[in-house]
Amino acid sequence: MRTLEYELASLLENKPEGKILFYRYSKKWHGLIYALHKEDRLILLKMVLEVCRCNESTSNAINIGDLQSPIDYFFFLLSMLLQQKRSDMLNAGEIKKSKDVTLLDFMRE
Repeated sequence: MRTLEYELASLLENKPEGKILFYRYSKKWHGLIYALHKEDRLILLKMVLEVCRCNESTSNAINIGDLQSPIDYFFFLLSMLLQQKRSDMLNAGEIKKSKDVTLLDFMRE
């Protein structure tokens, strides 16, 4: 399993558009990143690195455009983060299949 440091170093060396996107994202959202709990921060950074490692032309298209509605993006990121946590919990078997499982079972801190 590769570490975040390795993934970031690989991105910075091999993906110039991804590197630009990562730095733009980091600059714009540093407050959100540092406000999250460490576990959530690592999940979010993994997701961001995955996006930045994608196709260079996709990263270029994102770099050219400028986000007009940051609050919408903020909520989108948080919803994606929560979805990833739910998926991780299910994959780890932390939530047993049961008739009694509710949405509150997914909202653990």
